[in-house]
Amino acid sequence: MIDPGLYYGRFQFITKINTDGSLLWGKRYYEEADPYEIMVTSDGGFMLFNHHFPQNTILKLNAEGQEVWHKEFDSKVYTGDMIEMDDGYLCLASVHNYNYLINNSGIGIHHYCTYKLDFDGNVVWIGEPIDNDQPGFSSSIIKELPDKNYYVMTRTSNVIMTTTTPFITTSPRILRTKISPSGKILEQRISTDTLVTGFSFDVFPDNSLILLNGIISWNSINYISRTDTLQHLACRDSIVVPQKDSVNISVLPASSVSISEVDVLLIQKEVIISEPEIFLEHICDNIQNESIDTFMCRGDLLAFNVDFYNAESFLWQDGSTEPIIEITEPGIYEVEIAFCNNVITKTITVLDAGCNCVDIPNAFTPDGDGLNDSFSPSYNCKLKNATLKIYNRWGNLVFFTHDRTAKWNGQHNGKAAVSDVYVYILIYETELGVTNKESGDVTLIR
Repeated sequence: MIDPGLYYGRFQFITKINTDGSLLWGKRYYEEADPYEIMVTSDGGFMLFNHHFPQNTILKLNAEGQEVWHKEFDSKVYTGDMIEMDDGYLCLASVHNYNYLINNSGIGIHHYCTYKLDFDGNVVWIGEPIDNDQPGFSSSIIKELPDKNYYVMTRTSNVIMTTTTPFITTSPRILRTKISPSGKILEQRISTDTLVTGFSFDVFPDNSLILLNGIISWNSINYISRTDTLQHLACRDSIVVPQKDSVNISVLPASSVSISEVDVLLIQKEVIISEPEIFLEHICDNIQNESIDTFMCRGDLLAFNVDFYNAESFLWQDGSTEPIIEITEPGIYEVEIAFCNNVITKTITVLDAGCNCVDIPNAFTPDGDGLNDSFSPSYNCKLKNATLKIYNRWGNLVFFTHDRTAKWNGQHNGKAAVSDVYVYILIYETELGVTNKESGDVTLIR
């Protein structure tokens, strides 16, 4: 747990608590410090990174809060986020240039870039600049993708060159950048929404992203979107042409770090959890090509509705333009759906389930003349299994088998069953895994 203390006070301290909320230790770092970010490392220690004027500092601590090493960078370098790699730390920083001021405000412009530290805090490499001419200070997030590349989200508000035209805006937008483990830019995309305030994102195991960003207005608006597995949104972003430039990150001689024990008083407070009313509105679904496999019994009717929010038009292979199709026989059915300046294809494959593929006689004569002497279903399809049960009029089970080739010869407990009407129940599973049940009566005639 990290506390920025008094922002202009200016002290910084960390408290470590156990799982039941009890204090383990508390330490104070520096006498002059802007707020830190903190990351727990795999060895149980911590990485602290801050805007510590006149230098910006990264401090490695062990599990007890003691210094392992620290590095000080030129005051133009601000480390905004960091994640641990197999062989070091991947850092996301903004490098400021105070020679260019925005409207004489004293706010410089900067580039975002990644850089890598080894486990001893040495700079291994500096990645390509992520964007150019970003004024002021802004949030930035970096996370690892399942494919072992990395994804960065930053906020930008200047001229961004897309693949078609310069993206000129004075309103903040979200810039999403995919980078390799060596800091090379693989792809950049910018949101089409303006007035972006806070943002966040997370990664799904299939390499897709869930994105959350807010829109500045009198009434707070949050957008939540999910990308495809290439981190693309169907209709809410544009491709950006990466701007080639170079940045420099200088490590300065490190000064001493002031670390002191502090007394921390933990106060237990009542927490009230409320359930606010949330209004959800669909903006643009990120729908992809889809294949649907199903089966049907001949003579049955299947109805599919492929409509969804923001779908604009439908075109089936038979020329139909309705979202609903009624299927009366097995086959392959395709529809093209236009939405959000995109077209996808849904393919529905309907297989024959093998229903009604059993012929069952309604009478038999077990008199030993060699004609119609037994009772059994006749199967016209491939089966996985079948169960046949036969009951007399009093509900007593007179015949039972799991053998598809077995036949009832009209005997029960070694004796000839009387002439009468018997009830059968047949349950069978086709090779497609469809389970069917047939029931009826059969007359035994002697």
